[in-house]
Amino acid sequence: MIGGKRFKPPSPPSPPKAVNGETSDGYHTFNELYHHRALLFSVIVNLFQARSWKSKQHDDGTMYDGMFIVGIETPKGQATYHYDIEPYWGLFDCRELEKAPKWDGHTPNDAIERIAHLKFENLEIYHPTQKPKVDEHGHALCGCGNKAKLEHDSYGWYHILCSACDMNGGNSTEAELVWDEWDTAMGLRRDA
Repeated sequence: MIGGKRFKPPSPPSPPKAVNGETSDGYHTFNELYHHRALLFSVIVNLFQARSWKSKQHDDGTMYDGMFIVGIETPKGQATYHYDIEPYWGLFDCRELEKAPKWDGHTPNDAIERIAHLKFENLEIYHPTQKPKVDEHGHALCGCGNKAKLEHDSYGWYHILCSACDMNGGNSTEAELVWDEWDTAMGLRRDA
């Protein structure tokens, strides 16, 4: 008894609940958020195909069971994520590498900050109403900052072909094929 009242010890804490993919914050589960991130990153990778890659191996030949790594080279450095091969591998329409580039030490916070630095001008394709970046001599500039070849297609779009950062491999035929597929998918092809 304490001060004439019977002392009741506090109840023991409840055991912690297991945290798994179905754990929710009351709005979304971890599984939903993971899926949303995969879909959103696939849109970014597919827009910036020439800067993106995927691989089933890290640069040292290792990989987590059933997973792959996908990355994009941003103006500020790499941004990468790991995803389950099923069902996500096919969502990322980019170069497949035997081994991923060497990890530059970026953190998850670095990755999202670097992704935020991707801008429309980094797409290396410009709508006819836009003016591509040029240097003081009027030479076209790639998003990497190097001089590049500028092509104007029959639909009025400008394409940047840069061999310095391998933008479209510096190969206009490959670039035309990629953008022809994109134009067809977007319903922009006149002959499709």
